[in-house]
Amino acid sequence: MYKHINILTYLNAFIYLFTNLMAQTKYDTDSRYFQKPSPFYFLNDTTLQITQYIDTSVLSFQYSLPFYFNGQIGTAQPDYLLQQNDFEIGNRVLSVYYPDIITLENINIYKTKGFFAKLEGIAGSKDEQHFRAFFTSPIKQQHQINFFLRRSTNTGFYQHQKASITNLFTDYHWFGKKRFSMDTKLLLNFLKHQENGGITIDTLSYNDLFLDKTLVPVSLSSATKKYNNHTAELNAHYRFGKDTINLNAISIGIRAFQELYQYTDNYPFSGYYNFIFLDTIKTNDSLNSWKIELPLTYSFKLNNTIAQLTYYYQYNKIHFSFDTVLQNHFLEGKTFHSFQYLKFSGNSGTELKYIINGTQKNNYYFKVFSNIHYKKWSTEMQVSTFQQSPTFQQNFWYSNHFIWENHFQNILTSTFHFSLAFDKFIRLSYTGRTIKNFVYFLDNYPQQYTNNLMVHQWQLQLNFLLLKHIGIKSNYYYQWKSADVIALPQHFLDVDLYYQGRWFKNNLLVNTGVQFISALNYFDTYQYNPATSIYSVMSRNFQTGNYPQIGLYFSGRIKPVNFFIRMDNLLSGFIGQPYYYLPHYMMPDRALRMGISWMFFD
Repeated sequence: MYKHINILTYLNAFIYLFTNLMAQTKYDTDSRYFQKPSPFYFLNDTTLQITQYIDTSVLSFQYSLPFYFNGQIGTAQPDYLLQQNDFEIGNRVLSVYYPDIITLENINIYKTKGFFAKLEGIAGSKDEQHFRAFFTSPIKQQHQINFFLRRSTNTGFYQHQKASITNLFTDYHWFGKKRFSMDTKLLLNFLKHQENGGITIDTLSYNDLFLDKTLVPVSLSSATKKYNNHTAELNAHYRFGKDTINLNAISIGIRAFQELYQYTDNYPFSGYYNFIFLDTIKTNDSLNSWKIELPLTYSFKLNNTIAQLTYYYQYNKIHFSFDTVLQNHFLEGKTFHSFQYLKFSGNSGTELKYIINGTQKNNYYFKVFSNIHYKKWSTEMQVSTFQQSPTFQQNFWYSNHFIWENHFQNILTSTFHFSLAFDKFIRLSYTGRTIKNFVYFLDNYPQQYTNNLMVHQWQLQLNFLLLKHIGIKSNYYYQWKSADVIALPQHFLDVDLYYQGRWFKNNLLVNTGVQFISALNYFDTYQYNPATSIYSVMSRNFQTGNYPQIGLYFSGRIKPVNFFIRMDNLLSGFIGQPYYYLPHYMMPDRALRMGISWMFFD
């Protein structure tokens, strides 16, 4: 009781403090303060430039972390909701999905009118800590610097679940007014975590639900995983032609990628794995991949149409059980066209990548897309087809516990995506995939499905505020597959029901409510392999689902400050059944989490 009183006392003090200090803090509401520069900025293009104020919504802050289906941050995750979009052709190394790995596509690059910074801190049960910092600033109008840092740590509810995440990104743009311009990017991802192999039985018994989870025995006691994924890029552009309607440019660049995967275990003979091939004293499986690309690009702009032709050479060296060198020569073409007619506006384009020579010769990727806006309505459509070689890991693996060598055929995928949205209130989208020669894992070993695999996903997003105070925000998935070579919940729902209002003379925007997350049907799960980070389907049936995870929260915004306090998984131990999406890997117990985000303007 006294703990709850103390929390309310601190919360009241927090609100009182900030409502009195906010008058001294600048909060810029200029809708054009933030701009995302066009990818063809060196052609003086503004048609693809996006004016978008940075997201300050109260709910988005507390939901800014991924949902971990295995209950542990910083680890590889099962792709139950088809969030991994791997359109890369050429050499792909690992078949692993890490939502905590940030890619260049995930980063927002801004061109701003002045300095901006945002600092965020989140703390929770079991030493959970997240810190994020974002800075961006112009320098004499022609230069812009962006910087992002994330650091997260957690010990977990069960034994040997300690994990740490570090993401760092920095970007520099020189928007030259004359002929020269330049941009450079550096992205570093460091993940490190313990592997416990899950609890020793498939799931918890009723009596175990009420135990201290650190007393539950786990399968691995000294295994750790390290995964690094880094990207560096430098591009220089030279524009020629003084005509503002017809512009041309030549670009040269260099891109470097490094991927490090390391699994260690001081007790490989614990009995968790069926085989020990290399060392009975210590497992030390390590893969290190270095990739360099050298692009040369010609771009031109005519009115509202932009075209680009690129050749680049790719060199990839993989250090594993022995060194492997792979080389490819790419040809890439892109077109973009923007239009406006009466009250309609939008853009369309095409993209083609083709490997003309090299290790993965004849791999290709082709995409056609279109976006149309009419008043508050918008539609998106995309059709793509691509042929990929299997990943290095799917074809070859040589480690202490698993060895395989395959010669799988190329994978042919066709996709269709369509969405229809009305403002921010409702969005309905459909994605369909047909995959020939799909590579999957069955009982920890790779297999190839030579028939056509069809996967359909419908997604309905709602965001309404009724009677000015009652909010509903939901995200519903319906998924269907033609074969049991992947694991998908057929129905999955994430919904918020909350109250929104303005308190303290309209200075405090409040959102308080309840969140519901659940797979609405039972479905066959994946199983996880700590040594390879692979999620594989099982020959035996093991089902989960239909467990309602309920969270209760109070959140708010006071000008540039967002904050929240929430309790997750309120039903833990009350409904008499364990909560899991994988055998052996239980989801966290009831947990408290709170956070604060503060924005600073020049």
